[in-house]
Amino acid sequence: MAAPSRTEGQKAGVVRPLVVFLVTLIIAGFALIKTVGFVLAQSYPELALQFSPGNVKALDAKSAAFIDGSAVGDTPATQGVADAVKLARRALDREPSDVPALRNLALYELSVDNKIKAASLFNAAHALSRRDFETELWTIEDRVAHNDIDGALTHYDHALRTTPEAATVLLPVLAKATLNPDIQPSVVRLLQRRPLWRNRFLWVFLGLELSPATIAQFMDALGLDPRKDVDRAYLQNAVARLAAAGEPAHALALIYSDQRRDHWPLLRNGHFRKPNIYVPLDWELAADADLSGLVDRVPGIGPALSITARNGSRGNVARQVVALKPGAYSLTFSSGGASGSSGQITLNLTCMAGEGSSLLHWSRSAAGEQQREILHFEVPKGCSGQAFTITASPSPDGVIQGTWVTDLVFKRG
Repeated sequence: MAAPSRTEGQKAGVVRPLVVFLVTLIIAGFALIKTVGFVLAQSYPELALQFSPGNVKALDAKSAAFIDGSAVGDTPATQGVADAVKLARRALDREPSDVPALRNLALYELSVDNKIKAASLFNAAHALSRRDFETELWTIEDRVAHNDIDGALTHYDHALRTTPEAATVLLPVLAKATLNPDIQPSVVRLLQRRPLWRNRFLWVFLGLELSPATIAQFMDALGLDPRKDVDRAYLQNAVARLAAAGEPAHALALIYSDQRRDHWPLLRNGHFRKPNIYVPLDWELAADADLSGLVDRVPGIGPALSITARNGSRGNVARQVVALKPGAYSLTFSSGGASGSSGQITLNLTCMAGEGSSLLHWSRSAAGEQQREILHFEVPKGCSGQAFTITASPSPDGVIQGTWVTDLVFKRG
């Protein structure tokens, strides 16, 4: 047998790489078509189907567009719905477990008032996946219709955990529903498990117009932990709103949830040694350039409220809301003036209810020596919350600089 010629060998050496290249190119072409079809499936399903007529995602997207009416255009609505059904069935032929196709068929059945068949299709879709938002919405409505609150909340949780955009739709609805006393306990139980969407829900809920009783009841039931930064932020919001509504006792109950009221401090941080976390149940201090109450260390005294008022500025340098029950009380404190200061500092306790009647009023010169005082006063019935203020009033063209107050203590009797 004659050996292959050198020319034939050279031809073979050229053909083999060419064949490999062409096969690779064909495979790459198919892959490119599939990739382009996948990328275009949601935004441009018509174009995606031109690249890949069997693209299930594109079939689903086009079917959904017909169902919600966004692709009807010049096509009669009945024809659009019929096309939606055909597309959904094509998708199921390609992929029998295709959840969006099942959901689209279910939505169609709902549109023709075939609730039993729609329920069967939605239940089939839900059995295959918990990640289809429209299916979860239907399941929520179905559970509500059957008065199954816990079941509805379970599907709220599914939707909020698996569909990021669901929060915009569902959280405001859930927040308003939580105002219903029959629903609130179930919501609280779910939130106590700290689902990922819990923080966003609490801000939405606290953003509603809520009565003081609702805020106090809900936040207390939730059992927030003041030692945790995230929980503390919600407590601060609730405390500020309750105090502003004249309900400081409800606000204090959230902070001291593990203590009896008789053990609560009557005035918080009167020695100015701690941070003011729960304003206005803690000190609300002025911090302007010309009017301020800043915590400073006074030689021989320790931490104290150092008062500044100048350039005609006057007003509260410190304010705290308290919840003294009706009865007799005393206030003890120390204060000291500063040379060069001119004017008055005043301590006031007023009732927050009604016209804000004064319960205690005391003034001293912003200059002068250190002194220790004890003042007696009474809180009448009907005065459930009080505002305690320290005010600076410089004399005309005068300045208050370095006058101080500290060791403020309320006592019963």
